[in-house]
Amino acid sequence: MKNLKDVLEKLRVDDIVINAEFPIDGTIEEMIKFLEGQNFIDISMHHGSISRIFNDMKKKCVVKFGNRFSFADTSKEKISKDNPIFYICLDDPVAYSVYYKNNYDSTIDIVENDKKAFLEELNKRFGW
Repeated sequence: MKNLKDVLEKLRVDDIVINAEFPIDGTIEEMIKFLEGQNFIDISMHHGSISRIFNDMKKKCVVKFGNRFSFADTSKEKISKDNPIFYICLDDPVAYSVYYKNNYDSTIDIVENDKKAFLEELNKRFGW
């Protein structure tokens, strides 16, 4: 019984996603609405370095600026290679990127403007 209790304490309802699929071909509004449905909060009013803002918030966050937005989940760990930032730009040119900042504040791309690879990373990290 002790093992079951340990498992139940670690299981969070927020981590359970049923039939969720990120609307990659949708509008910015549809994508952000989807993220809000997955408990991401809009922190667009904050200013400064995106990775620093996400790390300070320690939550699932999204920042929108025009036809571009970034999102990340820092509720469990800071931005890193294993917990990157996802960026979508629907301006011309359209861009889908996944990246993080190293200790020297340089951007390290995991996915650089590749929609299919972006979706693979998204699914790997969030199970969508």
